[in-house]
Amino acid sequence: MKTYPLKDNPSLEERPAAVTKRHLRGALTGEYRCPQKGEWYLSGAIPEGYKAPNNLSLAYHILRLVPASPAAQGKIEKACCAELLAVAPALITALSALIETVEATGGLTNVGPDERPSLAPAADDDWLDLADAYLLACKALNRLPKIDANPNPFAIQPKSQKRQEEKP
Repeated sequence: MKTYPLKDNPSLEERPAAVTKRHLRGALTGEYRCPQKGEWYLSGAIPEGYKAPNNLSLAYHILRLVPASPAAQGKIEKACCAELLAVAPALITALSALIETVEATGGLTNVGPDERPSLAPAADDDWLDLADAYLLACKALNRLPKIDANPNPFAIQPKSQKRQEEKP
């Protein structure tokens, strides 16, 4: 795969903070069209990658950013890992706060019919998305979710089952 040097600097959104443009190059995508604002394209007597400042009206070869070498790939991966490690404590704190908030209000409860159960926060049984986020947070932090073990209190129980529960 042939790659080309970049004339413009990639934005922070396009690269990890510790990676410079010398660690990145442009590779052809196979497209030849008018670049849209923010896309990379190939131009010049000595071909180099440029970032379109706006929607261009002339057609160019479109580029994608790739690591300049295996060593650059390693540097990019290390920079990405360093950035993730830098924000990891904040992510853990945020997930823990979400878990603690849901659990402080009763955890999750079953709100669906018996044949198709659904989990929702005990404090707001309409907020099914929050239950999903809570379960994902528990999974990410390897914590057991607090789920009400009781069957759905709104489900209609058969009369025979009610009589058995009432007997001492």
